[in-house]
Amino acid sequence: MTTFGEKLAAAREARPTKDVQVALDGELAIEREKLMAALDAASDEQRLASKSEKGEIQEQLDALTEAADEALITLRFTRMSGRAWAELTSKHPVRVDVPIDRRYGYNYDAACEAAAVVTGVRVDGDALEPLSEEEWRDLFDVLSGNEVGLIRDAVWSLNEFDPQQRLDALVKSSGAASRSGKI
Repeated sequence: MTTFGEKLAAAREARPTKDVQVALDGELAIEREKLMAALDAASDEQRLASKSEKGEIQEQLDALTEAADEALITLRFTRMSGRAWAELTSKHPVRVDVPIDRRYGYNYDAACEAAAVVTGVRVDGDALEPLSEEEWRDLFDVLSGNEVGLIRDAVWSLNEFDPQQRLDALVKSSGAASRSGKI
């Protein structure tokens, strides 16, 4: 049987990460965004022909990725400690006119961008290279909306969605949810 201390040490060592690829070439980014939108549209269609269409779009996307390897960079984000995430979200108050902010109780966009700066690194082969705050600011200025969204979604998923899903699954599998309703 594993002790509490062993479980705690294992959890501390196993902070999940997510990688996001972004393009620093403006023309490439535009073409990549078009192909990704077309791929999403083809995925949403329920026609039989969409499978071949989807395959063709994926091939074009793969070819573009290969051809533009120099312009693509990979960013890696790591889940923050719960305390650090809670503190960070507290510093970014809700925008009352934004439904997603009201749902989570903080400025979703500002919190995710701030967390990206704190937890994100550039992957360079086997090396992980930190970016300065100025480099992050410049990077967010040149990325497409789609790419900023990919970063935001990765950070939010690591710190909010994935932990909640894991907790829900654990509660469900333990039967605690059904037992708590019985008196």
